[in-house]
Amino acid sequence: MNTKNMYPDIENSLLKVEDHYIKKILTPYHDHCHYLKNLDVHINEHNGVKELVGKGNFGIASSCYIDDTGHFNAVEFNICFNQLAYTFFGYCILKNLIPELNMYKGEIFFQNQLSHLLIAKISSSYKTEINAKKFKGEIGIKSLSKRSTGTFVNTYCNFEDGINGKSTGEILVVLLNP
Repeated sequence: MNTKNMYPDIENSLLKVEDHYIKKILTPYHDHCHYLKNLDVHINEHNGVKELVGKGNFGIASSCYIDDTGHFNAVEFNICFNQLAYTFFGYCILKNLIPELNMYKGEIFFQNQLSHLLIAKISSSYKTEINAKKFKGEIGIKSLSKRSTGTFVNTYCNFEDGINGKSTGEILVVLLNP
C-alpha cells in the first residue's frame, strides 16, 4: 500500500511521546544505552498525501560497545534506528495511527517487541561525520504491505547533528503477526 490516503481520518498535528512511554519502550536496553531522549510524531499532509514522521533527539555519552570513536558510525545508526522504530511504531499502535498494526494493541506490542519487530534489510550512508554527543533522528514510512506472516514497512531514516553531520538510510521493517 502506498502512503497516499493511508491515514484518512487524521488531521495535521504534532503528538509528543511521553517520557514514561519512551522509558517503557527502551526497557530492553541497558540504562547507559538509552540514546533516544525524546520523540514527537508529526502527522503531515502535502498535496493530498498524509504521512507520519517521527522526530527525536539523541545523545550518545559513551558507546555501549567500543571506545569513543569521536563520531557516529554504522553500529550506532542501527541502534538509534532500533530505538526510533520501536518507539515510533509502539506509539503509533498505542494511538491507533496505523490501522494495519491493530493486532499489536495493548501489551501485545511490548510482549513481542524484540522477537517480532525485525530489520529485514538496511542500507545507510554517511554524508559527513555526525557528532554523536547530540543529534536528531527522523523516521518515516515510504510504503507498507500486509502479508500472511506480518506487515512489511519500507521506512527511511535520517540523522543529523545540526551543524554539518548527516546520514541517511532505508530500512525494511517486518512486524510479524503476534
